[in-house]
Amino acid sequence: MRVAARLFLLVGLCAVAGTAEAQMSLAPFSGQVTGHVGVAAGRDGRGSTPSIGASLAVIEANGFGAEFDAGLANDDDGRGGGLDVQSYMVNAIAMWPRGRVRPFGTLGAGVLRIRACVAGCATTEAWTDWGWSGGAGVHVPVSQLFAVRGEARYFTALGDNPNQARPRGYGFWRIAVGGTFIWSEL
Repeated sequence: MRVAARLFLLVGLCAVAGTAEAQMSLAPFSGQVTGHVGVAAGRDGRGSTPSIGASLAVIEANGFGAEFDAGLANDDDGRGGGLDVQSYMVNAIAMWPRGRVRPFGTLGAGVLRIRACVAGCATTEAWTDWGWSGGAGVHVPVSQLFAVRGEARYFTALGDNPNQARPRGYGFWRIAVGGTFIWSEL
């Protein structure tokens, strides 16, 4: 959990620094906090598992910005060997700046904290890998303060390991919907 705390601190410091920069340039931006729920489905045949998470984004009026995304895909019921993943990604985000439906795309890098069940779930093994994510979705404002967001993102670990519990070329899709709280600086 120390890695997660350090990442949240780093993102918080970056958000404060970005806010000061935006105020000095007088460029309007919006801040967005999104909570999301969905499913994560790996390409290893394990099926899908519930996924929850949140993201914090700062987006300028031109539609470009940065986002920190954290998620958890938790396979606690133990099917397929029990593989849980925590993702912490820093992304570039590009969103259509105006309109009733605003498509967006993300691309970023970060870490995946993976825990696997081994030997019939008699023991567990955990490791952290560098990873990347990319995806697209739609952002639909309902009011000035709230929006609904749907997205599909692909996550993959960059490392391979000969360890039997650690899957080679591990990657998964996360399909999620969420609610977004929006605040703006003008």
